[in-house]
Amino acid sequence: VFREPIVGGLREEFVGTRRTVQFFAQPHGEMSMFKRPQPGIPYVIGADVAQGGDTVVADPDFSVACALDQNIGEQVAVVRERMTPSAFGQYLYDLGRFYNWAYINIEVNFEVGTLEELLRMGYPVHLIYRRPGAVDQQGKGEGRGLLGWKTTTVTRPRLISKLDTAF
Repeated sequence: VFREPIVGGLREEFVGTRRTVQFFAQPHGEMSMFKRPQPGIPYVIGADVAQGGDTVVADPDFSVACALDQNIGEQVAVVRERMTPSAFGQYLYDLGRFYNWAYINIEVNFEVGTLEELLRMGYPVHLIYRRPGAVDQQGKGEGRGLLGWKTTTVTRPRLISKLDTAF
């Protein structure tokens, strides 16, 4: 069953004495919300950072994030906006908080500024995808893996196969 999304955006606001992330409807927002977060439901976010992150060219790429109900795979929200990598990291931080501290899988092929901003803001590291067994150029990371998804000639067919199976 297709539902029309509510279009808007996220902002951090005070609710009483507590800072919280709130969704605000607006006609041309960066976020389309199909379903509000439900208490106790685990969510997962997949994020694709605009290649190069250049927002000053005539037709810059979009950064995109998709939030899913982890239990049933239902899409609950999508973000699509032209923004700098660090601004996208800040937005992902708020999106993850909004959806019950969602698990985030962020692509790190070309741009790591978004991931770095997520970490700078204090997003829980255990809630960020870690490539199993991956090592950095200095050989660090073995066994723990490196943060973020890397699309390669090896991982792309696996990803497509898993997506095909899911459908």
